[in-house]
Formats: sequence, structure tokens, C-alpha cells
Amino acid sequence: MRRTRRLTMNIIALFSRRYELGRQPANTKLSSNVAVRQVRCRGGNIKHRALRLDTGNFSWGTENCTRKTRILDVVYNASNNELVRTNTLVKSAVVVVDAAPFRAWYAQHYGKKIGVKVKNGEKVESEDIEAKRSKSVTMKLRDRNNKHEVAKAIDEQFATGRLLAIITSRPGQCGRADGYVLEGPELAFYQRKMMKKKHAAAAAEKVRSLSPLSCDDFSRSRPSTTRKRPTDVVSVSPFFSHRRTKLLHPSVTIVVIIES
Repeated sequence: MRRTRRLTMNIIALFSRRYELGRQPANTKLSSNVAVRQVRCRGGNIKHRALRLDTGNFSWGTENCTRKTRILDVVYNASNNELVRTNTLVKSAVVVVDAAPFRAWYAQHYGKKIGVKVKNGEKVESEDIEAKRSKSVTMKLRDRNNKHEVAKAIDEQFATGRLLAIITSRPGQCGRADGYVLEGPELAFYQRKMMKKKHAAAAAEKVRSLSPLSCDDFSRSRPSTTRKRPTDVVSVSPFFSHRRTKLLHPSVTIVVIIES
């Protein structure tokens, strides 16, 4: 129901129109029990409301490669940290995806491995894949590898088997969680954001571990909310002990000590 005013400034109520209808958010969760519902909209159109998803199509921009892969975790959301805690898939959420489909494509396209682990500054195994190839295929792979290099940040992620990606679709509207792999300055930006968040959480945990207080300790450590009355000590001679003492303020307590 909407409200408006007449020219005489009287408030009148207007019922909402069909095109002003709002629905509850989908809050798509990360789960292997995939569920997508169809919602009829104005004009007979159909929206696909994704309630639970665990896969999506993600593109590797610099290599012009798109593969369907699993979404492993939600790691960052600029709008609300609660969406990270509850693993909610929304547009612009930074997620971690499985790198296996991209690794397989890279091995087939370039004829060598990617993400080889490094120990003491040297690679543990060779990048080359030993396979029997024809002369034409060998020359083709050699031309592809000529002056081709993968960014160091991407190669390090392939070594862990996980890639940082961002969702560009709207799971609550189209029923899909598609996006692209983060690279270059954008990847560095989100890595700094997540590192800052991680350091803040570690610092908070350290503070809690240094001063562990139980509920009883916390209640005892809190300052008392009741105000103590100030006390004035007055020494009175026994010859004047019969005289009355006048209080200047009701909150002041006077202790009378009679000298003998």
C-alpha cells in the first residue's frame, strides 16, 4: 500500500500496482543438493530462482577458455560479511573454484603442466609432458609456447588447486552462478582485502586469548554502577556530643567519633 497527498494535503492510501510487486530474496546457498525453481512473472515471463548451487561456468580471460567447474567456497563479499559466513551466492561475490578443468585444458592446449610446486626455489618436477606426438603437433605446441607465460599469481593458485573467481550472473534471477577467474590488478586488489580481513580476525583472536574471562570473571571485573556516598569523619568533643549535627546534603554520611 502506498500513500500520497491530495492538493489539500490530505493523505490518501493507494494500493500497489502489479509492476511494483517485490518478492523475498533468493539467498542462494552453496550446496551439492542443487535446487532451481521457476517463478512466473509479469507478462507470463519465467524467472529461474536458484535456491542451492555448487557449479558454474567460469572463464579464464587471458587464455580465452571457459569451463564448468565446482564452487568450493565463498571467501569475500564487499556488501556484507554475513553473506560470506552463510556461503550465500550473489552477484559480485568472490568465490574459490576448482582448478582441475583449467589445468586439464592447459595441459592439452600447451602440452605442458601448470602449477608445478616449487621447493627451495626449484620446481619439484618438469613442466613438459612426455607423449608421442606427430611433427605437426610438436611444431604447433612450440609456436603456442613461444613467448607465452602465465602470471605468477595465477601459477601459484594452480599449485594449490584452487582459483579465485568472481560471480557476474544473478543466481536468484537466472538460476546460474557464472563468472570469471580473477587476474592482474583486480586479483591483487581482492587478495589485499582478504589479507587485511584475515589479519584483523587474527588480532581479535589474539586479544581474546591473552585475557580469557569467564562470565563470573567478567561480572566481577565490571565497575559497580552504584554510587558510593561520600563519608566525612568529624571529631567531636564529649562536651558537645549533645548538639545536633546538620547534614549539608542527603547523600553525605557523617561518621561522628567521640573523643574520650
